[in-house]
Amino acid sequence: PVSLVDVMPTLLASNGFPIPAHLHGHPLLDIITGKKGEPGSVISSLFRSKTESYSPGKISIIRNNFKLIYSEPYPQSSYEFFKYAPPPFEPFELYDLSTDRFEKTNLLNSHKNDPSVKQMIKTITEIIQKMEKSFNDKNPGNSNPLSEELVNQLRTLGYL
Repeated sequence: PVSLVDVMPTLLASNGFPIPAHLHGHPLLDIITGKKGEPGSVISSLFRSKTESYSPGKISIIRNNFKLIYSEPYPQSSYEFFKYAPPPFEPFELYDLSTDRFEKTNLLNSHKNDPSVKQMIKTITEIIQKMEKSFNDKNPGNSNPLSEELVNQLRTLGYL
């Protein structure tokens, strides 16, 4: 995935400067030139940092007019900001943007066996696992953003 931390290394590399080892991002020149990346896919992430544990994260992928969204549940630490606990919701949602641009009808249940939807779920799951691994490598002793229950569901469905 591409992140704002990738902007600095990209600018440095595109202008022929070395990239300092302390920077967290990666140069995006191969993606920009089309040498690397998933064609026709857009991935966005609004994932919370582990130091800010009050808001849930979201990751979405758009491919062939379908948008799959993963929403992390509200963390227990955020409940103090609610008068009532937030309602439970499904972690994944799927919308056909060609017919539902306002994302009103979740199609996941009717498309969950579609190979392209399974691939999108796998892509999002891999992104979350890479983010978690990267964070845990730098900050040992922290937890996985995917709940054990969700990991088991994803394994049962063949995504992991």
